[in-house]
Amino acid sequence: MNKGFTLVELLAVLVILGTITIIAVPNVITTNQKMAENDYNEFKNTVENAAEIYMETHIDQKPVAGETKHISIKTLKDAGFINSNLINPQTKNIISDTDTITVKNSNGTITYTYNP
Repeated sequence: MNKGFTLVELLAVLVILGTITIIAVPNVITTNQKMAENDYNEFKNTVENAAEIYMETHIDQKPVAGETKHISIKTLKDAGFINSNLINPQTKNIISDTDTITVKNSNGTITYTYNP
């Protein structure tokens, strides 16, 4: 008697592996996209929090009601609020000194928005 697999057995294994691949690949892609988005959101929050701390320590620069100001990344780096080699996860480059954070005071509510 011959030892080995029949063509039907090999085809069955291929069908099973194909089914597993069809199920698994979209989940892996979706997970990677969510991780990349989460990385960027954490990065953005870090930069915006640094701007908020900077404004709390430089009260004279805080915008008054209805006013909008901009803080450059260079200012935050020079003041020591951001590491000079902080990497933007979207571009994979060190954060640019020309990027800014918009600080807006809307009737006492201050918002910080990173502008890459």
